[in-house]
Amino acid sequence: MSRRIERINQLIKKELGRIFLEEFDLPRDILLTVMKVETTPDLLQAKIWLSVFPDSKRKEIFKILDKKKSKIRRFLGKKIALKIMPRLEFLVDKSEEKRDTINRLLKEIKNGTKKT
Repeated sequence: MSRRIERINQLIKKELGRIFLEEFDLPRDILLTVMKVETTPDLLQAKIWLSVFPDSKRKEIFKILDKKKSKIRRFLGKKIALKIMPRLEFLVDKSEEKRDTINRLLKEIKNGTKKT
C-alpha cells in the first residue's frame, strides 16, 4: 500500500470519528469506534470497520449508517480535499470478538493444565 493511501486512510478514519461524534445524533448509550479504513488505490471505494458497543445495538447502528451514507460522504467531502470521494462500505470489526475467544481458550487451557 502506498504512503499516500495510508495517509488518506488515516485521515478518513480521523474525520469519520469526528463526524460520528459531532454531526450525528446517535443514541447516548452507544459507543461507535472506527477501527480501520482501507481505501482502494483508485479511491473509488473505502471499507470502514466499525466497533459498536453494546453488541446488541450493532444492527440498529448499521441500519442508521447505511441510510445516511450519502450524508456522511458529503461531510467527509467538506473535510477532506480529494478529487474523488470514495464510496463507503461499513463493516463489522470482529477483532475484539476474536481476542475474547483467544483469551477464553487460553484461560481454559491454563485451567485445564492446573487440574492435572
